[in-house]
Amino acid sequence: MRLERVTAGAAERLQARIAGALLKRGLQIGDRVAFLCPNSVELLCGILGAARAGIAPVPLNPALLDEERTVILDDADPALVVDPADLADLADGPPVDLAPAPLVRPMHYTSGTTGTPKGVWSGVLDESDALALQQDESDVWAFDAGDVLLVCSPLHHSAPLRFSVGTLLAGGDVVVLERFDAGAVAHAMAEHRPTLTFMVPAHLQRLFALGDLPDLTSFRRLVHAGAPCPTPIKQAALATFPPGTVWEFYGATEGQFTVCPPDEWLEHPGTVGRARPRRRLEVDDDGLVWCHVPRFAR
Repeated sequence: MRLERVTAGAAERLQARIAGALLKRGLQIGDRVAFLCPNSVELLCGILGAARAGIAPVPLNPALLDEERTVILDDADPALVVDPADLADLADGPPVDLAPAPLVRPMHYTSGTTGTPKGVWSGVLDESDALALQQDESDVWAFDAGDVLLVCSPLHHSAPLRFSVGTLLAGGDVVVLERFDAGAVAHAMAEHRPTLTFMVPAHLQRLFALGDLPDLTSFRRLVHAGAPCPTPIKQAALATFPPGTVWEFYGATEGQFTVCPPDEWLEHPGTVGRARPRRRLEVDDDGLVWCHVPRFAR
């Protein structure tokens, strides 16, 4: 299985080349580019480079069936669709200057479990709002130049991508696994000593099924979301990872709603936490949850 580690500096140079290649092909601010590629450093830098040039990346699952892919691409209307061969060509583009933070949020598509997948599009940000949005993420997760993020989830999902972007822009390293495999994750933890990772509960369940795990004291955050976490798995995570490291959140594709540190979960088992800073949550008479957010996070 492929595993790659990239520094912030190397990633910056690759982003600039891919963004330059996209601009050379005629894409402009506000255009969309779809990526149909498996996890890789090139994919991560392609998505981030496009976003920092104001071109909206549309990261898609490369395993989609033809009819599923067609529905989404017809809706997204990208100016360019990038497969792995195209991405390799883009990586040799002429470097350009990039905005200090993404000027667009990636246009993720909902899973479609209750209907047709819907693209989440929030428009192009000016540079001040872009910086405010990135700082908002950093305020919650405290990204740092000393961080090493382990990516073991698909980069066409919003959470692993958000953590990757925050880590790189803070100056940290990112370790990218091609796909989740519990043994490969454990090996990466031992070899690369990550400080951060994101997992869904099924990942944690498979990891704990291995039995013996490597030393995990390098971690400062193990963050999970994406599905309700069964209490035994949550308790196992709290017991296995260093104290204070197991955090949870709710909302990622459509927005960023709540965050839950471990002490709050221990006080209120089952909670997904409180509204993030600068947010306000309401539940209407129909049971819908509304999140009031700053302008830059819409």
